[in-house]
Amino acid sequence: MKTAESLFNWQKCYSAALKAHNVRGRNLKLAKEFACTYRIKFAKVQKSPVFERVMLSFTRTKSLLTSSAWLSIQSQVEQEVAEAKARLRLPNGARKTIKCSRCPTVSIPRFFETDDDLANHVRRKHRTVDISTPGH
Repeated sequence: MKTAESLFNWQKCYSAALKAHNVRGRNLKLAKEFACTYRIKFAKVQKSPVFERVMLSFTRTKSLLTSSAWLSIQSQVEQEVAEAKARLRLPNGARKTIKCSRCPTVSIPRFFETDDDLANHVRRKHRTVDISTPGH
């Protein structure tokens, strides 16, 4: 009886949250909690292409991220974070910097450490620009 009652309460809260306006914000908050629980830096998780795709699909369907969904992508996200970390290692502590060619000329241009970071930036900030064009 107690399990059925707790499941009913969970379902009622889940349905109310689904009707809420900001599904992406709620999903990001849940993802932060999951990342904190599994001791992964959330800033690095956000850079993962798998995480981006999963968040996009959950937002598109207006459904909330669940712990089972997080567990299904967790190992792949951790692997991508480790790969990105390995790509950053250059001799003598030097860092690879890539400048966004699509950003307007400003006094402080945007620089990125990996190709994935640049790709995520272009996807988020330059949605209207045709990706086949090399620059402006």
